[in-house]
Amino acid sequence: SSARPLSSNPITSNSITSNNESVNWKKYEGVDSGFSLNYPNGWTVEQNSKSGRIEIKSPQKSSLSIFPFFLPGQSLNIGQSQGLFQAMLKQYAPGPQWSAPAIVEGGLRAISKSNNLNSIAGLALSKMQSGTDGRLIIFQVPDLPNAAAEL
Repeated sequence: SSARPLSSNPITSNSITSNNESVNWKKYEGVDSGFSLNYPNGWTVEQNSKSGRIEIKSPQKSSLSIFPFFLPGQSLNIGQSQGLFQAMLKQYAPGPQWSAPAIVEGGLRAISKSNNLNSIAGLALSKMQSGTDGRLIIFQVPDLPNAAAEL
């Protein structure tokens, strides 16, 4: 498999207070991608070495998926990318019935509450000299009593 589990390779652990509870955080630094992220102890992180897709999952089945992409030779802005956003949602999160994309803080957002999932998706773009760099981010929380408590 080209997906590599990364939760066993945390860089550091920190303890912070969230909602009056102590949460232990681990830090992951992306493979060849120049980014890092913090995630709670007990969650797992996997990155697909071919696509760069990052999957972060909780014990209660909440998930955060990050899909990095690059469009060489294309200069897209958010206003031009609604069709791209909808096509990516259809491919990578086909189950939920997504709302129409809305421009929010320089990116696109869609929400869904279907198939026993509460979902939010976002698209962020950055113009580069040689094309457009982007991230599709999808966060899904099961409609279960204990799922919201872990957020």
